[in-house]
Amino acid sequence: MKADYKRYLKILAGAAFFLSVFYLVYSFAFEIWNNEEELPLIYKLMGLASYPGDYFIDYHTSNYSQVTPYIFIIAGIGRLLGLNGIEYLYFALHLITILFMYLGLRKIHNLTSGAGESASAIILVLMMLFVKFVNPIPSARWLFINFLDPELVTFPFIFFSIAFYVDGKHRASAALMTAATIFHPLYTLPLLFPVMAGLAFDYYREKIVLKSAVFNAGLYLAAVMPYTFYVWLKSRLHEFTILDPSVISEFIRAPEHHVIPTLSSLDTRTVFFYVFCLLSTGITLVLMRNGGRLPSSGIGRLNNFFKKFHGMIFAERPSAMKNEDEDKKLERLLFYDICLILFLVGSSIVSGFVRIPILVQLTPYRISVIIIPLSWIAMTSSILIKIRPANHVFRPAANAASAVMLAVIIAWVLGSLPRTWLVPYNFSSKYPIENEIFSWINKNTRESDMFINYTGLDVRTYTRRPVYFNFKTYHLTSDSQIEWYKRYLVQYDVPRELNRENYPAVKNYINGRHEIDLSGVIEMSGYPVKMVLVKKYDEKNIIDFTGFVPVFDDGLYIIYKKKGSGER
Repeated sequence: MKADYKRYLKILAGAAFFLSVFYLVYSFAFEIWNNEEELPLIYKLMGLASYPGDYFIDYHTSNYSQVTPYIFIIAGIGRLLGLNGIEYLYFALHLITILFMYLGLRKIHNLTSGAGESASAIILVLMMLFVKFVNPIPSARWLFINFLDPELVTFPFIFFSIAFYVDGKHRASAALMTAATIFHPLYTLPLLFPVMAGLAFDYYREKIVLKSAVFNAGLYLAAVMPYTFYVWLKSRLHEFTILDPSVISEFIRAPEHHVIPTLSSLDTRTVFFYVFCLLSTGITLVLMRNGGRLPSSGIGRLNNFFKKFHGMIFAERPSAMKNEDEDKKLERLLFYDICLILFLVGSSIVSGFVRIPILVQLTPYRISVIIIPLSWIAMTSSILIKIRPANHVFRPAANAASAVMLAVIIAWVLGSLPRTWLVPYNFSSKYPIENEIFSWINKNTRESDMFINYTGLDVRTYTRRPVYFNFKTYHLTSDSQIEWYKRYLVQYDVPRELNRENYPAVKNYINGRHEIDLSGVIEMSGYPVKMVLVKKYDEKNIIDFTGFVPVFDDGLYIIYKKKGSGER
């Protein structure tokens, strides 16, 4: 019991070190730009806003989508805290998420290297810094995010699931994969490929009997497929249309997220990503197959140096379970990692010849955020196994000193949070000009006054007023994606003669300098729009404000009101 107590303290010290570095490097951001897709829905569910007539809010609070569990959980907790507590709730959940992400990664590393807490914490911090400053993950994805997001919440479940898979505990792994699927099925669906391939490989090598392999395969399928199929049923296109939701998402809304790089059109980041994956897996394979000491000469002397360094810095007993050799677990992790890399390579090859809508919607390159830590852990674990001294020495004094130092760092970081990162809800210290606009809207408009917004300001979240269209708040079902695109065409007054199926032409027209007949836009919208928010100096949108009068002007933004719409 005493030994377990000391081990838990070391785990907490390692986690504290990781969290301290994370918040010093990334900080925390309650960013409306990143959270404006969920916050208005949460405010609606909390009873803080009604958003009358707002299609986006009404649709997502009455129809099931992949973010429904996330927003209902946040809204449920938020009811206890109120509006002003949302930022602090987001920070608390972000802190917990990053903590469990670290613990999941640490568990994988411990299982495959046998290393202690100090080694795991330092190696994972180095990986964090590598991801931060080198950023090898392609297609606008991140492993570490400084704001709360459904994708971020999914990662701890995924890494713990992989850890139990590596440890041969498939029931626990499948259970955690179920939880990850509920928060974001597009991450766990591709993970079925390495899991199934790994079980087949274990059966081929006679590591597992056929009955167990089939049973475990069924567990993973049951963990992922039923809920994924349910979400697909809810999100599929229910009405016939010649418009293609996957093309709209790929070419109009977020091309940096959805376009799969073909092998003939890889950007620099994607090339570096593959180079890192090949290099790390190559190093792991060489070290795994090279039994005993490393070769003599320069490499051998370098190995001796690393062993001395390991003895001074990582001098503690290994914490991995000994029910199976670390090499076997490392082998299982490496196979998992290689399967995911092959999945991405295969996606790139297929995309070079044919466009498959379901593959586009799956966004294969999001899985690169899983591959980077697995490749890093496989490489560092194989190195640690080779340089680890035969006998480890436990140094309680050194660990106690480290814990004290970490406590000081954490106290300093947490003491800084309310002043620097957790700002009041009105954001007056960060956005004084925008806050003036939002304050005016709150005082001079009704809650039912719908806005047409030609700026990047988030009217929905800050003022809790309905909005006809917002580019950022993209819908997550096919039917509502079609509606999103139709509103996109209406708001920017795309001429009827321009073929709406010619998505590149539509995007080029809207992104170019063009005229907008505001009265015609409101007529086509079918809504009693009263307020219009625009930039005062808009070089792209040439708007005809006939029938509207300016009611607010701060030098950067102007609010127009429809004539004859009455007073508040």
